[in-house]
Amino acid sequence: MASPIDELYQAVFGSVPTKAGAAFERLAAIATYVTTEDGSITHDTSLRGAHSGSRYQIDVLHQCAEKKTMGEAKDYSDRGGKVGRPDLQKLAGALLDLPSVDKGVFWSATDYTKPARQYAQAAKAMNGKEILLRGLRESTHLDEQGFVKTIRVTGTYHIAELHKAIWTVHWSAQGRASLLSLISDDKKTAEISEVLEDFFDSNGGKITSIFELTSGGYGNIGEDEVSRGCYWLPGHYIRANGILASICGLEYEIPYASHTESFEITDNSTYRLVVLDETGAPVRILTDEKLREFAFDTQGQLVIPTHR
Repeated sequence: MASPIDELYQAVFGSVPTKAGAAFERLAAIATYVTTEDGSITHDTSLRGAHSGSRYQIDVLHQCAEKKTMGEAKDYSDRGGKVGRPDLQKLAGALLDLPSVDKGVFWSATDYTKPARQYAQAAKAMNGKEILLRGLRESTHLDEQGFVKTIRVTGTYHIAELHKAIWTVHWSAQGRASLLSLISDDKKTAEISEVLEDFFDSNGGKITSIFELTSGGYGNIGEDEVSRGCYWLPGHYIRANGILASICGLEYEIPYASHTESFEITDNSTYRLVVLDETGAPVRILTDEKLREFAFDTQGQLVIPTHR
């Protein structure tokens, strides 16, 4: 009969390994990487004992730098049983015969008996290698409290209303004299109609433009939602009615329109798994989407997603 873990694995991946317990072992391999994010993970491999010469089947082998961890995974969820001390003793015996393995991690889909927890706590003192207890089961509403499921982002956007901008040219004395020369003897004013885009040197060579000057923005926005500033431009000229008139600088006032918008990023994933530490406290939630990022090659090697 399929266990609840097998049914969850089927729902997430669409199929279940034929070997009994392999579904939970693979989930434990994924949880091992997700909670450490380092090294390589292999499911269902074997190591030969240095003293006995026998081969030990390893549910989860975690190779990280110079350290190697042996993981044992037991799914007793089909009968509701707990992992007992004999399970821990079996793991401890293998650790004694495998000098290349530094420690053990036990993954359970249910809980641990009190003698099992006591044995794990004393394992390093007895055998020289620690055994860490981990839980891995379907999460409940209580497990998910404290984990972020929805992120709400509220942003206020200030948009420059350039069509309402006021640009004021500050002419040099030479520039004013050049403009005054445009006024005929029978008139008191001269109408200047130009599109201000570029600035030139005295020979008409382009120096810069409005676009280049404002490419870094218009500065800070005041409390009245207007940005004010000026550009000091000695030695610059603009075209006015066919002549080049020198300026000292250019002043501006640009009003802004403010808009506030909100959006939410919600995790609607289902079939969640929770990783529990040795005290039974939730430390990580694994969603169906996260689980599906991983796969195993034909050698049992965990294939890590490239977009982490």
